[in-house]
Amino acid sequence: MGFNFHIGDGETREEDCKKFYYYLGVIQLQQMITQESEETIRSFVRKIKVSQIRDVKYEMTHEMISELNRRFNQYGVYFEAVFVSNIIVPKDLRTALSDTTKYDVKLQNEIKKQKNKILVLNNDEEKALSMLKLNQTQEMSLL
Repeated sequence: MGFNFHIGDGETREEDCKKFYYYLGVIQLQQMITQESEETIRSFVRKIKVSQIRDVKYEMTHEMISELNRRFNQYGVYFEAVFVSNIIVPKDLRTALSDTTKYDVKLQNEIKKQKNKILVLNNDEEKALSMLKLNQTQEMSLL
């Protein structure tokens, strides 16, 4: 991952620089960026299916920029861009996400089966009711 950011913004540049040097510093900035980016990635990955992970770089970086700016603007640090060059999902996480996706698909298929069974039962009931009405009408016409 790569980050583009600057310290200080426009008219408040001098005050932002003081905030950065007095309250944050370079080492703590690096540690906090690492923590924030890892947490943002973890929370983002939980929201998507395993098959989509490599296709959502833009959405993930946009969310990460917003989160980093929310967290760091108070220290005078402003993020402009986040670059994700490659996404490698660890095997255990890939397995867990894959299992979750499989379970979700299985659950959706089960829901479809249950809805189909309900439709079949309703159709059978309507058919039986129609047959009873028809028989009753025929019996009434014979009298």
